[in-house]
Amino acid sequence: MVENPYPGLRQQFLDLGAEVVDAPLRGAALELGMGGGSATVVCVADGTTSLYISSGGGHLGMGEHEPVRQANVAFLAAVASGLDLLTASVDVPLPGDGEVNIVAVTADGLRLLRCAEALAQDPASAAYPLYAAGQEVITQIRLVADKLGN
Repeated sequence: MVENPYPGLRQQFLDLGAEVVDAPLRGAALELGMGGGSATVVCVADGTTSLYISSGGGHLGMGEHEPVRQANVAFLAAVASGLDLLTASVDVPLPGDGEVNIVAVTADGLRLLRCAEALAQDPASAAYPLYAAGQEVITQIRLVADKLGN
């Protein structure tokens, strides 16, 4: 039986060091809790973009495609401008059903915004621009994957 790569890939992102990307904001992730599992979309400042699904599978290396790369840049910009909404964190627990994590890997460590997805979906919420930009990354990954037949 093949081991599920999700936990390792997620941890590799959370441990993103300066040797990989030397930037104040090294990367950001949107994590969605659903159906007893989770999905994590990671955007790294070097353009690397992937979607990991806790049940296995996902889409790796999607930042090679221009629409995904553009969505990556927009998500990182949204997280950078909303960084004060995220609190310093040593650990990032997986989101539960109906919960959202917005994670920033910075030169100063991890930062986390954890809230109900319903709140993040509310345009009046301060979390909304970050959530919407992360959802756009997922949309672009799906569009490219569909075009490639994945």
